[in-house]
Amino acid sequence: MSAVNPRPVRVLPEAIANRIAAGEVVERPASVVKELLENAIDAGAEKIVVEVEKAGKAKIRVLDDGGGMDRDDARLAVQRHATSKITDEGDLFNIRTLGFRGEALPSIASVSLFRLTSRAESPVGVRLHIEGGSLVGEEEVAFPRGTEVEVRNLFYNTPARQKFLKSDAAEAAAIAETVERVALACPKLRLRYVHNGREILNLQAAEDLYDRIAAVLGSAVYPKLFPAKGRRGALALDGMIGAPDLTRPNPGQVHLFLNGRPIRDRRLVHALSSAYGTLLDPGRYPTAVLMLTMPGDRVDVNVHPAKSEVRFVDHGEVYSFIHETVREALGRSPWLGGAGTPAGWRAPAADVPERVAEAMLKFEAQHRQQHSFPIAGGYRPMPGAAHAEALPADEPSSPLPTVEAGEPPMIGFFSSLPVLAQLRNTYILVSTPRGLGIIDQHAAHERINFERLKEAHARGGVAKQMLLFPVRLDLAPRQLAVLEDAAPHLSGLGFEVEPFGGDSVQIRAVPQLLAGADAAGTLRDLLDDYAEAGGSRAGEAAVEHVLATVACHASVRANDALNYEQMTALLRRMDGISFSAACPHGRPVFIEITDVELEKRFGRIK
Repeated sequence: MSAVNPRPVRVLPEAIANRIAAGEVVERPASVVKELLENAIDAGAEKIVVEVEKAGKAKIRVLDDGGGMDRDDARLAVQRHATSKITDEGDLFNIRTLGFRGEALPSIASVSLFRLTSRAESPVGVRLHIEGGSLVGEEEVAFPRGTEVEVRNLFYNTPARQKFLKSDAAEAAAIAETVERVALACPKLRLRYVHNGREILNLQAAEDLYDRIAAVLGSAVYPKLFPAKGRRGALALDGMIGAPDLTRPNPGQVHLFLNGRPIRDRRLVHALSSAYGTLLDPGRYPTAVLMLTMPGDRVDVNVHPAKSEVRFVDHGEVYSFIHETVREALGRSPWLGGAGTPAGWRAPAADVPERVAEAMLKFEAQHRQQHSFPIAGGYRPMPGAAHAEALPADEPSSPLPTVEAGEPPMIGFFSSLPVLAQLRNTYILVSTPRGLGIIDQHAAHERINFERLKEAHARGGVAKQMLLFPVRLDLAPRQLAVLEDAAPHLSGLGFEVEPFGGDSVQIRAVPQLLAGADAAGTLRDLLDDYAEAGGSRAGEAAVEHVLATVACHASVRANDALNYEQMTALLRRMDGISFSAACPHGRPVFIEITDVELEKRFGRIK
């Protein structure tokens, strides 16, 4: 092994140092938009326009009507660690502005073709031209008070960084989310966002936070949001939380703010989600806008150059405060009849045990007629089974397979199991040769629909159903930003979606399996997922992920009451598919409690 020749230590040239710094500050086009918006807000802007081309890779332009800069300040602003927001070390422990490090503008200018135009009190403005961090031109221009920053060909001189950018859809969604968060943080701000010439967002100054939430999240979401407010000492929380059915497959609609600054904190997201408890399905996240305020000396925002991560003096206190405030708000909300009690829930009537016993005897008689074997163990329902509900004839709220005319009888493992009861309108109880079987009706139906969708997709496309009355849907900015890119994929899944003006679209066709189900919710989830992955998922895994989302929304839900025919039809269909033991997300469909386990629990055997 050859010896390494030591090299002398040298101070890096400023251009290289700026590019290294840019790697932390400017991760993607959305980072540029975020930094420029923060500068504009700190400058006192009341109106900001953001224009983007090709997801920010070609052009980003931010224009504001803030205080502006004169020539000397403009020259200093593009130098590293030049800032007007802090003056001494003590300011770092009580930061009141969004920016303060003096890194953003020089970092952005070092990896782009950069143009800064600004005017403060002087009669004319100044315009600086910078290429790759080097000043190449300066001129006086007529310009209104305020600042305009134009960034072209981002990362043109760092090709390696360009390769790591995601698709245009993903980058556009990230920019839309950034603009959305700034809009929520500053309700009084007038904000317009245009992408590729199309207006995505145009917000006037709002009266208060709640009006701004309604404008940003849309008319379809806002009615399902409810206030969450609380105070504990110097901590205060204000905002809105969504009903338990207003969920997403990722935390993209959880908006957290600290002293007016958008932040990301997985532990605080967990505090929010855990407050919902079992009101949320596994793997789902609520919709929420939460504004946390606290003294500046109780939090450190100087953790990372991006300034989206923070460190609390007492993180446990903040976690418990958010958890308890949200939990209390959930107890007061209209969809709950009381703390932790879902609306519409009723205590069992006094005669439920007797009615259940009567129903079970009836079903046992039916089984003796339909099958060549009796119910295992001669099961007899006894009074007192308060949670084993009779099987009503009500139709479920989600479509469920029924035995079709002319369908040949299929006796396999599942269809051979006598149905005993439906437990909590969620689980199907069956008798097995070895004991008691419990089937999760949603997981079972989801697997059935998933396999049917896979077969249809393999044959060349998912069958679609045209809607007699198209469904109008308001989309969030990040969803709207990826709609055009996602359209071909949605079409292959059986959706036909077209713009309907502003932030609205029309759903004209849906996958046949979704007929009568929540097509709007499914489309929102698909667009959220597309925005998160940016269409970068590839191959069979990508297709299966999307089909699983559609299958989930097309399936019977927990708390859907099923009648006897529906349950037996579900079991019959399970025998005709592969991988019937688990749903597409990996949850079990069927568990069994053997006679031996039961006898051990009751002390009959040891």
